[in-house]
Amino acid sequence: MKKEIISAVFIVVIFFGFSFQSFSQTDQFSKDVRYLLEINGSKEQFEMTSQRIIKQFKKRNRGVRDSVWTEIKTNVIRPAFKELNEKLVPVYKDHFTHKEIKALIAFYESETGKMLVKKQAKMQPEILTTSQKWGRQLARDIQMKINGY
Repeated sequence: MKKEIISAVFIVVIFFGFSFQSFSQTDQFSKDVRYLLEINGSKEQFEMTSQRIIKQFKKRNRGVRDSVWTEIKTNVIRPAFKELNEKLVPVYKDHFTHKEIKALIAFYESETGKMLVKKQAKMQPEILTTSQKWGRQLARDIQMKINGY
C-alpha cells in the first residue's frame, strides 16, 4: 500500500513537473512574441496609424477640443492597439517556431534590424502614397479592360 502511494505521488510529481515546464516554455514563447512585436517596428506603425485615424476623425468632427483627441488616443486607441498585439501573439505562434521568433529578435536587435525599423517608419508615408497611386492606376486599368468588352 505504501509502495502504491509513493508510486502515485511520483507519477503526479512527474506529470505536473512536465506540465509546468511545458507551460513555462509556452509562456516564454508568448513573451518573446510580444517582445518581437515591440522591437520590429509595429509600435511605430501603430503610432503612425493612430495619427492617421485621429486626423480622419478630426476632419469629420470639427470643433472637438484637442483634449478630447488626446483622451481618445490615450484611452481608446492605445488600449485597442495593445489588444491587437495580444491577438497577434497566437497568430505569430501559429506561423513561427519559438526558435524562429528568437532569430527574428536577434535580427531586430542587430544594427541592421534597428536601421530597418527606423527607415521603415520614415518611409511609411511615401510607401502609403505610392501604394495608393498604384492602386488607383490598377483600378483604372482593370476598369478600362472591362469597358472594352
